[in-house]
Amino acid sequence: MKILGKTALTTALVGALGLAMSVGAAIPAHAATQTELSGAGSDTIYFLMAGSPNSATKPKAGLDSLFNASSSTVAVKEIPPSNATATGFPASVTIPADNNCPAYTWDSSTGPKTPPNGSSAGITALQNDDAGANPGCLVDFARSSRGLGNASDTPDLESYAFALDAVSWAIIGSGANKNTHAPHNLSVGQLTKIYTCKADGTPKFGNWINVGGKSAAIVKYAPQTGSGTLSFFQTALLGGATVDSGCNAAHLSHRAEENQLSTRCTGNDPTCNSGTEAIPAADLDNLISPFSYAKWKSQGAKAEPDLRNGAVLEAVENLKPSASTINEGTDPDAPHFVGTRYVYNILTQNEPTYAASASYVGINQNNLHNGFLCQDASDKASVASHKKVAAMLKAFGFLPLPDAVQGAGQPSGYCRFDATPV
Repeated sequence: MKILGKTALTTALVGALGLAMSVGAAIPAHAATQTELSGAGSDTIYFLMAGSPNSATKPKAGLDSLFNASSSTVAVKEIPPSNATATGFPASVTIPADNNCPAYTWDSSTGPKTPPNGSSAGITALQNDDAGANPGCLVDFARSSRGLGNASDTPDLESYAFALDAVSWAIIGSGANKNTHAPHNLSVGQLTKIYTCKADGTPKFGNWINVGGKSAAIVKYAPQTGSGTLSFFQTALLGGATVDSGCNAAHLSHRAEENQLSTRCTGNDPTCNSGTEAIPAADLDNLISPFSYAKWKSQGAKAEPDLRNGAVLEAVENLKPSASTINEGTDPDAPHFVGTRYVYNILTQNEPTYAASASYVGINQNNLHNGFLCQDASDKASVASHKKVAAMLKAFGFLPLPDAVQGAGQPSGYCRFDATPV
């Protein structure tokens, strides 16, 4: 647990709230001691949580700033999924020292200190922190754009869905590199055949004409390994198939940091930890890539760096993701986009900072007390606060969840505990 003394607090606050300060957030008046939290993992919800220093508009605060301003005992700082500045992330992030933990700088230029890149990587980092010599010193909770259920997810993990998003497929839809060969709708079966291969190692569908488009080779792009968007895309839009299943070396997907079409991973490094390079124009003309609806909306609104490069989201099963089609699927009369997903924060009671983390991103399972993001409309004191949370979710392209019972044995509120995927 990161408990700061008064002398260390001033220095630590500058570091712990440095990103919030860079996006114009107010610094709350903290007590003489406080718990410092750090979250790691998902690219999809990083800017929503941390805020964005996007220079195209005025810097924008995130959910961390809202929480930090409301708390005198807990403060939060996000670890970026990468230090690739070309994709909008800070060059490095230092978690300040305190009475129990030394300062720690996450920086991709030094291998052992490369940030956990993606939801699964963040969850693994949280588990490794639990098993380390100093639990609570590196990662306190994991940001995730996938739910729990992977083979590596241990039973102690708790997931808290707090908003809705969706994943569809994207192509370049404008500019000099507009894709004029792709259709505007694909089925799950067609997507699966684009991203998987035959016995000879070549794609089942390797030309846009195979899916109702015009003749041109399909250029596959996929997110980096460890990405929650990749995991969800495979589950929801590839029918459970794995990207590049059966493909030989000549027909592997190009890897790129998820939810942008400006850069790809240098040397086609599947982890994207070796740097980035511009996507060649020849690829842009005919590429296909998974893309988050919320990230597409957020970048278009300049809430974060716009790296879409002319990308447009297309339909799956004749339905596009939108504010009306992205829902929990409980209304049989409402259209429901097949790529709808929750976004989550992942906690574990093995962390000494569990109660502090739950006070922000979860529901404390020891007393069923709602944290800041969950709250409940019946609590009059939290109504105004949640309006700010909901407004920020929308500003970054996400859809707030309605107030409801948050799971079996759970209180009412705006989160979902260990929710079944939608």
